[in-house]
Amino acid sequence: MEPSCWRGSLSWERSNIMKSRALYNRFLSLSATALALWTFWLPAEAEARCLDVALVLAIDGSSSVDGAEYQLQKHGIAEALRDPQVIAAMRQAGDVAVSVIFWGDAGQPHQKIDWFRVADSKDGDRLAQRIERMHRNVKGSTGLGTGLVAALDMIAEADFCANRAIINVSGDGSETVYRRQTRHLPKPEDARARAEEAGVTINALAISNQEGGLKDYFASQVVTGPGAFVMEVKNYESFAEAMRRKLIREITPMAVSGLRLPVAWSDPPRAPDRP
Repeated sequence: MEPSCWRGSLSWERSNIMKSRALYNRFLSLSATALALWTFWLPAEAEARCLDVALVLAIDGSSSVDGAEYQLQKHGIAEALRDPQVIAAMRQAGDVAVSVIFWGDAGQPHQKIDWFRVADSKDGDRLAQRIERMHRNVKGSTGLGTGLVAALDMIAEADFCANRAIINVSGDGSETVYRRQTRHLPKPEDARARAEEAGVTINALAISNQEGGLKDYFASQVVTGPGAFVMEVKNYESFAEAMRRKLIREITPMAVSGLRLPVAWSDPPRAPDRP
């Protein structure tokens, strides 16, 4: 009887092992199916988490801006990024990423700070410190067109998507690049046309300490997009307050027929790292 009992016991173990293997194989099959569904679902879910605002600060670094004025611009932007009302506007807007570009001569490289996600005052202060530590490497003629194109490139090449894309450009003069020598360089109106096609808004701050009619020039040649505007200051001492008010105005969500305007790029999104 013992061998029979033993065989019976063995048959029971084999039966349970087979059942266990069947359950394990079923588990693997279900896991593979779940993984495939998760992989299929993830891009749509990620797309739904696009940032709300992508903002490029495009700042004049040409030779018409002397050393003291350049510092006033840097400190003015930093001061604005630390302002509680600016931070509150960003929070109201949702997820906001900011990048910075100092532009100058069309033949020189631009200075850039890559995308920073600004969610609170600590983020704003970190970005402000980065700007304050920047050493000036740009000068030369006023290559406004190439500066705007560089800002558009930063938006187009970003590895995340956003519901609104804005370029905040400031400067104290109109384009001064000689076209006969640089006929292939983009003009401000070329950059504006590209922005219109991409759904990017351009707002401007005219610093009219040297050139009369600069506000009208920016209005006719540069700004574009729903609600686009030009602000004007008469000197660099007024730059910080103007930048503060400008940021609040352009970041605050604007309803257009009850809908947010999407921008024209939608690459696989990834939120930029925090500073």
